[in-house]
This record gives sequence, structure tokens and C-alpha cells, in this order.
Amino acid sequence: MPMAVEAQHSGLSSRVVASRAAVTVAASMLLYTMGPPSIAWQLIALLVAMATTGLSHGAVDHLVASRCFRVQGVWFYLPYLAVSAVTAMIWLGSPPLALAVFLAISVWHFGEGDLRDHAPNLERRAMASLTRGLIVVGVLFTAWPDEVAGLLGPDLWRMPAFERTPWIPLVLCGAHVLSLVVSTRRWRASLELAVYDALVLALWLWVAPPILAFAGYFAVWHSMAHIDTLQT
Repeated sequence: MPMAVEAQHSGLSSRVVASRAAVTVAASMLLYTMGPPSIAWQLIALLVAMATTGLSHGAVDHLVASRCFRVQGVWFYLPYLAVSAVTAMIWLGSPPLALAVFLAISVWHFGEGDLRDHAPNLERRAMASLTRGLIVVGVLFTAWPDEVAGLLGPDLWRMPAFERTPWIPLVLCGAHVLSLVVSTRRWRASLELAVYDALVLALWLWVAPPILAFAGYFAVWHSMAHIDTLQT
């Protein structure tokens, strides 16, 4: 089966991956030449991402839950509100712990959403989803450690200072590729595309400053995968 045809079944096509790679390389060259944009411009990019694909992402949340998990109505909203309430309560007592809980939830949410069509059942794609989410959160928070610490402040960010190192994204990408192979159990075109896509994503999160990196990921990867779930 041709790569594009098989990959379209999983919500990921060679054209999508190639487009993301081209944009990432072009943006990387621009960032290298001109330097990172100011916080103000990064926030504008984040607002644009939220106002475009972000709104569409949120608007279909309940439809995705109904299709993928057979959860509808109050059974969708109650867990959603419960998790939000628990996180808010933890925040009142310990903001750093609340941040850790929020990031743990984000790891699963981003990974599971990005790879929802990777394997036929949740059990087989669980590890791949976790390692995918770890790429997003792990690279995002370690690629620019000083900037992240400055954005969050000492009350939230309690991590000891460390140097920027490419070993973290390399290890996370390696773990993700291994989990993709294990969950799929055989090499196929859609798996190859998933590997390429993860490497492109890691590159983007590495070269772009934190706010801009998240804006690009949320608009170009996560929200689009969320919406594509209803079209595959």
C-alpha cells in the first residue's frame, strides 16, 4: 500500500509531515538569522494559535470524546470539571505541585491526542502516547531552561539550574521511536511517518523559544490531530 494512502487512514499523510518539516526548517533558519522574537510577539503568536485552531480544537472536544471513548453529555463534562477542580485545589496549597500535576496531565493529553489513531486500542498505544507527550513537555521545558525559569518564576519553577543539552530530546525521541515500534509490532508506512513527524516536532521545540514553540505545536500538531480525528 502506498505510504500516503496508508498514512491517511491514521490521520497523518506524507504531505502533512513534509509541510511541517519545510515550515520547521524555514522557521529555524529565520530564528537563527534574526534571533528569537520578543515575548510580546510570542504571545501574539500564541493568541493567534488559540483563536484559530485552538477554538476549533475546543469546539469538537465533546465530539472526539463521544467517538473515541463513547463518552457523552454529563459523563464527559464531570471528569473534565473534576480534574480542573482538583488541580485548582492543589494550586491553593502548593503551586509547584499543581504545576507538576498539570504537566503530568498534559503529557498524557498531548500524547494520546496526537497518536489517537496510531494503534487499534488504548492499551497498545499507551506507552507510545506517554513518550510522545514527554517529547512535547520534556523538550519544551528543557530546551530553553533559563527562559522557562524566567517565565514561571521561582515560586513555581523549583528545578535546579542546568545547561541546555541536545541529549534530552535525543533520548526522548529514541524512547518514543522504540515505543512506536513495540506498539505497532511491525514496520509500516504510517509508523515511518510518525517517526519523522516526532523528529520534526522535537526539532521545532528545540529551536523555537518556549511560548512560540508551544504556539506552533498547539496550532500545527495538536489541534489539527484533534480535528482530524473526526475526519478519519
